[in-house]
Amino acid sequence: MQADEVMDMMRHARHDWMNEMQLIQGYASMGKMDRVKEKLADVLANADEERRLMNLNAPYLSLWLMSFNWYHPYYRLTYQVKGDRHDLRQKDITLYAQCKEVIHTMENFSDSSVLYHGLMTIEADSEGRIAIDIMLKGKFSNPSLLKEPLEAKEYIESVEIEKTEQYHQVTAKMNVEVKR
Repeated sequence: MQADEVMDMMRHARHDWMNEMQLIQGYASMGKMDRVKEKLADVLANADEERRLMNLNAPYLSLWLMSFNWYHPYYRLTYQVKGDRHDLRQKDITLYAQCKEVIHTMENFSDSSVLYHGLMTIEADSEGRIAIDIMLKGKFSNPSLLKEPLEAKEYIESVEIEKTEQYHQVTAKMNVEVKR
């Protein structure tokens, strides 16, 4: 990563941080201390989740996830790290590339006038396996056709597509063996 890319990421992070602080300041100035406490709890929970992500020792995957929403204006992706602490350094670039490829495949069936919401869950078990689920909700064009290119990827264990009246929920599940 080049210095200008790092600076751009830091600029985005600072902007997001300032937005959070301004919200808290606004609630405090209106005397809405219950909202101040709620927002502070959210900020602390997000910082804790970020710490857990960084503790995976997967810098490419971590940077990609932490900056995802800055570069994908029609997506709001959050992440959650569960389970045992693992060192993913040896699988980092592979995981980064695979996750990026899954999102790219989903983007091919997305509509730029729709805001998609998603969650990426990274769960480690005690036997050295990492399960990664990428779930996105929104209106996908031809969701039945989306399933095929996702399932064709050797690292995808399963793909689930649920349809409600208003949106589709697409979940791609991956499993990775990690040496301890």
